[in-house]
Amino acid sequence: MFTKYGEAFKLKSTFGKVKDASQQLYVVLLTSVSGLSDSVSACTGFTELSNQTTVNGTAYNNGYARQPLVKWNSANGGSFESVFGNPEEGTGTDAGYIVIKNSTEILFPENYNSTLDANVDLNGGNAIQYFGLVDAASGGNLVAYWDLGADALTITSSDAIAPKIRPGKMVFRCAVTSAS
Repeated sequence: MFTKYGEAFKLKSTFGKVKDASQQLYVVLLTSVSGLSDSVSACTGFTELSNQTTVNGTAYNNGYARQPLVKWNSANGGSFESVFGNPEEGTGTDAGYIVIKNSTEILFPENYNSTLDANVDLNGGNAIQYFGLVDAASGGNLVAYWDLGADALTITSSDAIAPKIRPGKMVFRCAVTSAS
């Protein structure tokens, strides 16, 4: 059983508040999730947006890229910074949980291709159904995901959109257990 400090440390380790490069996670845009019953050593059951769009039979980069949860900030001598704040005790509907939220915006690049000098479809115009967390800059394993439900996004060439997750909207909770 973990204490409140132990639960907070798990969250810090997972979401980049402990500066260990081996624990880097990336936010991804997903169109489907499956394989949730994969083994504890791997979970590859997800379909991520492709970083290429086909226009008249030619593949072009569409600007999509995974976004790291920990970034290097070169200001003031440089340091790694997490997009998450510190864990805290939940209140209201989060009472009984330790909660960690993104404190900064997570912004994906606009669906733009400089060769075409135009916006392009993301994923052939199919909907982005999920945000997810993966453990590698490419490939990797799905660590967590959440369904966008009615807020699913479809980004076509007529859109100049840079998908984003606003501060405080990516929330993770750990239940607090009490000793008996």
